[in-house]
Amino acid sequence: MRTDVEEKILIKAIDAFKRRLIVVSPQFKILASNCQTNGMKYSEIIGKYCYKVFYDRSTPCENCAVEASIEKGKHGF
Repeated sequence: MRTDVEEKILIKAIDAFKRRLIVVSPQFKILASNCQTNGMKYSEIIGKYCYKVFYDRSTPCENCAVEASIEKGKHGF
């Protein structure tokens, strides 16, 4: 587990990116984001499934980048 200070620093780092950044868990849940999407604020999408938020799907997308990353072992976990 991270301390509150570590979590605040990580969130500030994510917010500092000038490009859209979304951190997604291997279970497809959005862990962090620095952008709004589909009229929802970034804080409203945290904990929701990426495929639901971005594509209004009930299951992961075909050719999912999260799945591809996990399969190739490039997810960092």
